[in-house]
Amino acid sequence: MSLLQSITTEYDDVEDRIKLVGKFRNGDLIVMWITQRLFSRLLPVLLDRLQAATGNLQQVGQVGSVVQEFAQQAARAQMKPQPPLKPESGAQAWLVKSIDVAATPNGLRLTFKSGDSGRAVLKLEGQFLRQWLNILYDINRKAGWPLSQWPDWVRESARAVPKRVVKH
Repeated sequence: MSLLQSITTEYDDVEDRIKLVGKFRNGDLIVMWITQRLFSRLLPVLLDRLQAATGNLQQVGQVGSVVQEFAQQAARAQMKPQPPLKPESGAQAWLVKSIDVAATPNGLRLTFKSGDSGRAVLKLEGQFLRQWLNILYDINRKAGWPLSQWPDWVRESARAVPKRVVKH
């Protein structure tokens, strides 16, 4: 298993894709490209996991939405700017063809797969899951991709916190 120790998530407007640069324990970097289509399939899974982690708040309507929004705001406020990972020109790069999602006790484990033998695993646990969701929302807006899949509690949380650039 190739576990990523850290990542940088960006939008590439030339490619019109999400660029995920990951760093393995041995220091090697990898560049993975995620299309809008694949992202639109991943997003509901991430959102469902957050809903499940906070209980059945969805059933209580507005109260559940407020709790989710507050948690997203807190995650955004706790994000600390980090220098982005900069891959060298010869770094391994591939298009993500599929993403396996597995629940863990504290979050999710995503296994990014190329069409060949390329695999990279990202653990999204605790606040990191919410923080990465915030980054993905910001990328989605920057890309001009439809926001219809995003719940109000994510959109509202982005408005409530002052903007600063953070790349995870």
